[in-house]
Amino acid sequence: MGYIKPIPVDKEKLIIGRTYYTCNYSGACKVILIKINLDTNKVLVKGKKDTQPYIRPIKYIFDNPEMAKFAVRNWENENRKNKKKKSPQIGRK
Repeated sequence: MGYIKPIPVDKEKLIIGRTYYTCNYSGACKVILIKINLDTNKVLVKGKKDTQPYIRPIKYIFDNPEMAKFAVRNWENENRKNKKKKSPQIGRK
């Protein structure tokens, strides 16, 4: 099976309390949608029972776990770029 371009869920079709899939470093994980913020295109999700809720961009919320697996590489690259922007470059000019 080749690469399939991941297609996220439409903003209008998101339902609070429903189970979706998102990316993490080990692949895809199942999350429950808690809150939707359409102004910033982000959602508040909760993973397992013991974890704290966290924020994800809407473009990384999927109905299908296979689509979430295909999006992991893009998600990791975006996180890496954001960390570089936030961290100061000490000792470099």
